[in-house]
Amino acid sequence: MKLVSVALELTKKKEIYFENWEKYSIEIKNFVEDLLRDEVELIVFGSIVRGNYALGISDIDLLIIS
Repeated sequence: MKLVSVALELTKKKEIYFENWEKYSIEIKNFVEDLLRDEVELIVFGSIVRGNYALGISDIDLLIIS
């Protein structure tokens, strides 16, 4: 498999997280609360919130306050 094909495949796999970032953010928040046995605040910021992210380049920025 060529490197370009691998990169495209990884980008496609990441796309689901970008399309459903709110759902996954809630799952992460719940996971951390279960782990810490306490409530936390989760703030999502950056290009994902603005809607101008670039697949394959952008990440999803999360801030967890415990």
